[in-house]
Amino acid sequence: MVYQERFQVIEYSLPYRVTVKKDGTVSKVRQMDGRPVNDDNIIRRMRTVDQTFRLIRDAWVTADSVAATYDAEKGHPTECNIDPISGAADDEIIIKISNVIRR
Repeated sequence: MVYQERFQVIEYSLPYRVTVKKDGTVSKVRQMDGRPVNDDNIIRRMRTVDQTFRLIRDAWVTADSVAATYDAEKGHPTECNIDPISGAADDEIIIKISNVIRR
């Protein structure tokens, strides 16, 4: 599951389950009730594991602050906190990844 939190709207910080096959997203549902996500504002904030790796890599070059933790066994990011501009309010990006199943 990959999701991104923002401080603007509560719906953006709910946990979501994203299913990906061969670099293509198959489904995006709310974890709490399994309802499909149809809101484009939420969907565009979701990241796959590969997209999160790229986001972290690119943020190291451009952001004022980057912190990331990784799963010790599988190696994927489990959380990243990116602050593009340290003095700006509500521009932070927080992504949490859990329950990754590779088939």
